[in-house]
Amino acid sequence: MTFLAPYSAILPRNEQGLALSFVLQDEPGIPDDTYQVVEWYCPNPECDCQEAILEVRAVQQKIIAAGVKLRLGYLFSPVLEPTDLSTPYAGLLVKILEDYLTEKPSYPLTLRDHYRLIKSVAADPSRPAYSVLNHWAQTGTPPESSRKHHRKQP
Repeated sequence: MTFLAPYSAILPRNEQGLALSFVLQDEPGIPDDTYQVVEWYCPNPECDCQEAILEVRAVQQKIIAAGVKLRLGYLFSPVLEPTDLSTPYAGLLVKILEDYLTEKPSYPLTLRDHYRLIKSVAADPSRPAYSVLNHWAQTGTPPESSRKHHRKQP
């Protein structure tokens, strides 16, 4: 497996499948918006990269505002992933994430747990989420039954 998988599609934790969401208002250099963080992991059970990619989405703007690489070893220091999708204020979002990691030391530990869960699912075909991960690997989307579970009910 040489792809990244979103934790929320493989092992959803709530209806939105989000670990972190925050509202920024009057933050210098950053547009007012609700920002959602989507966790991406390498599911290859033979790879020990110890990394997470955090995709920061600006909800009202409907864009990916920043991609952040986070090493899950002893020191959790986020680094901006330079892509064509990065916004001019992506570096400021990295700083906000860095501050959050310092203020909430349990969050990086949760990310480390999610990394391990994705790896364990990828290594064990008997786990129910293995088929979801396999479908994601082939199509880049969760199975239809998984998508129904994520939709909000009216």
